Amino acid sequence: MTVFDSARFAERAERVLDSQAVRSKLADEITDAIINAGPSNLASFRTIIRSTLDPILQTPAFRSIFRRALDTSHDYLFTQSGNTQVINLSESLNVLSGSLQATNPDLATSIPTGTNELLVEIGDQTRGLDLWRIAERLTLAGAGLLLAAGLFAFGTIALDNNRHRSTFALGISAAFSGIVMFVLATIAPIIAGSYANDPDTERAFVSATEFFVSDYRLYSIWIVGIGVVLCAFGTATAPHGEAVTVRSVIDRLRSAIDQHKPTSQRGQIIHAILLMVIGFIIVIERETVIPLLVIAVGAVLAYVGASQLLSIVGRRSTVTTRSAVLADVKEVQLNNLTMRVALMLIVLLISIGAGAWFTTSDARSQTAANEQRKCNGFSELCDKPLNEVAFLGAHNAMSTAADPGWLFYEQTKSIPAQLDFGVRALLVKTHYGIPTTVNITGANAVITDSIAELAVNPIDQDDQYSNEQQAKAKELQANIKVDPNLRDVYPCHVYCEYGATKFTTALGYTRQFLNDNPDNVIIWFIGDYVSKADTEKALREAKVFDRVWDYDPAAPIPTLGEMIDAKKNIVMISEFSGAPPAWNIKGYGVFQDTPFTFRKDSELYAPGSSKYTGTASVEGPVPATVTGADGTEQWTKDWTGVPSCAPNRGTPSSPLSQINHWITPAGAAPTIGEAKDVNAYDVLMPRVRDCMTQRGKFPTIVGVNFVEIGDALQVVNELNSGKILPITAP
Repeated sequence: MTVFDSARFAERAERVLDSQAVRSKLADEITDAIINAGPSNLASFRTIIRSTLDPILQTPAFRSIFRRALDTSHDYLFTQSGNTQVINLSESLNVLSGSLQATNPDLATSIPTGTNELLVEIGDQTRGLDLWRIAERLTLAGAGLLLAAGLFAFGTIALDNNRHRSTFALGISAAFSGIVMFVLATIAPIIAGSYANDPDTERAFVSATEFFVSDYRLYSIWIVGIGVVLCAFGTATAPHGEAVTVRSVIDRLRSAIDQHKPTSQRGQIIHAILLMVIGFIIVIERETVIPLLVIAVGAVLAYVGASQLLSIVGRRSTVTTRSAVLADVKEVQLNNLTMRVALMLIVLLISIGAGAWFTTSDARSQTAANEQRKCNGFSELCDKPLNEVAFLGAHNAMSTAADPGWLFYEQTKSIPAQLDFGVRALLVKTHYGIPTTVNITGANAVITDSIAELAVNPIDQDDQYSNEQQAKAKELQANIKVDPNLRDVYPCHVYCEYGATKFTTALGYTRQFLNDNPDNVIIWFIGDYVSKADTEKALREAKVFDRVWDYDPAAPIPTLGEMIDAKKNIVMISEFSGAPPAWNIKGYGVFQDTPFTFRKDSELYAPGSSKYTGTASVEGPVPATVTGADGTEQWTKDWTGVPSCAPNRGTPSSPLSQINHWITPAGAAPTIGEAKDVNAYDVLMPRVRDCMTQRGKFPTIVGVNFVEIGDALQVVNELNSGKILPITAP
């Protein structure tokens, strides 16, 4: 009745805002929605918006908006006439704007208030479940069952000749119902948390469900208590009944169990297996089981105490009760022979179990390796070489809206969240940076040490940034005094002033992910504007250097399983420096790629897409090589395929392939709107297919902006599932 009645549901669901984990996750989601819906400069104020939302989510105004939104969406799902398709929290934007008016009026004007952008879509599929029909039935059934329960309880006692027995039976039913209710209230948060795909969401789901069902635990304990009292009353008032003691209750339970023991061999086997399963569940889910055991033991003790108390004031003699109490505290004497036999059986069982465990350890390990392990999410990939596995790549993975200090970004999720989502190739640039004490959008600004970089590699100028933006970065460099002794390596994009993340921190995310998910291989493709020595130093400080694969160009390309078994499942690719040493793989020696500077989405459309209007057609692999005068391989100059698949960096014999699939507007930051278009399945998959055909290479990395927007993960998963076969090089 609570779930299907809109007012009750909204009132109870509002309680989840008392959870810090829920408010934190909700504030993150609202912040992301505001930034994605507003002007591009809002990304610079992410930290301010996020910190302002924290207290707002605890105000009566927001709670009222939250309850009203849930009530409206509930009507959509659970009433036949419902026509609202979304949970609308847009009113909260007005609250946020009003709060910012006092502290940051310029920012307040940028908040997209009065729009319908802050919506949670439910969708026609959920509406199609016809939950309103179920709601109508269960609403009637709720009242009917409550009335029926009362009538049956009264009838059980009134119509039975042995009312002591019926009272006891009614008490058992009530106690059992209370325990079931407690179990459901305990496991519901665990089940809810299992639907999350990242730790923050899991904590929010668990906490929200606990707040939603918390008082049901209290109700369940009261129901158990009522059942115990009914059982005790039925026992204490029975004429000529035996005195109730803890031992007598245990004996009765043992007798009941013995009566239901199977006699056939098949039944005994099933009985033994069930006992083993229950034992394992108790060990594994001990945190859930312990409260249940406490309730069960407490219920037994309460039943014994209540029975003895009622017998004192009821029909039994005081002498009988005293003797019963005295019997309850007698020490149990065990026969020496019985004790020895029991100990021998225990030792024998332990020995057999230990022997079976150790003698089958190799077989179990092999079975786990062959049947249970999934490399990068697919068991089939464990035996695939690196050049036949597709990796979802996050372009400028370090540049995220989720981390403070970034004025422009190409990803919304942090690196840990990207890895959890399915990213397995992190495409970054590393620069020398010097931290300052100047705070910009929640983080201290980092100055690019251009002079130190000139000693290693010349700096490429990136026309993604406008002349004004570049001038601002240089002005910041000139006006802030920095200590060169604080120099460190930072993943950032040309100008660390626009945002920077310490390299050791980013590498530490990889270490933690592989500790939790060891059957994965991760590629770091680094545009290294720093020395190899400093890259190695960062790897060692982050404690991942021992996990980096040493590449031997003369050896066969390793399989994912080989790299994982060797615990060398990080591949370091450098754009500029390269080997030696062996761990520092020359990027465009092993990789060949496509162009990556596309100004508009139509440049990424390919034959097979409904949006493609060109005339290019590719029947088979396009010849891609010519031989130079010195005998070296070169890319052909007369490319006849789709321009976006034309050769770019690398050589024709490079074994790995990278498809660059993102928009780089001149003088502006990429947008989520662009990603929605180019990351769509109808755009990305046709281009991947055409580039595979034209270049004769299976794509090792499919790199995109805003990885979670669109269908990039689906495309990569289909590549890895075998639906799209590797291409044989021409």
